[in-house]
Amino acid sequence: MPLATKIRRLIDLKRQPDGSEYPLAEIAREASRLYRAKKNLLANDEGGGEEKDVLNRQFLSELLSGKRTNPPFDKIEALSLFFEVSPAYFAIGAEVTEETRAAENEVQLIADLRELKEKLDTEGDEASEEGTELLAAIFRGAKEEDPQAVMGVLRMTLAAMKMNPRKDRSS
Repeated sequence: MPLATKIRRLIDLKRQPDGSEYPLAEIAREASRLYRAKKNLLANDEGGGEEKDVLNRQFLSELLSGKRTNPPFDKIEALSLFFEVSPAYFAIGAEVTEETRAAENEVQLIADLRELKEKLDTEGDEASEEGTELLAAIFRGAKEEDPQAVMGVLRMTLAAMKMNPRKDRSS
């Protein structure tokens, strides 16, 4: 999966408290802040000035457009801190490892769980309660079982719901 697609997926998954998408400038600013905090790069108040942000809106825009495809590790690390994923998630091509695949699977699981929750939320209170129980069971299973198996069950559940909407199940 291209780097731009991976970043777009994370932007789609991580939303502001009001449900809207984070603006690129805010992602860059917060990712840079998290990176500085992790690296203890505090601003020097005595003439040294503030450390520059490791990311900016333009750089993120270039990543999303595919204009930039191989960013330095500090930028990857900043993005991983903001999106709360392993830096391995951003590996592409020959750099893909088992750790990369595990990180990609984790992001896919989150996307699938969000889709399931949204689907259940649109079906009313009874379905929402059922959905909460189902999501809790999936999370418990994800901790104990192979994430691939959990993703398979989740995808089968989503497919079954699409083929057999709740309204049809009651008849």
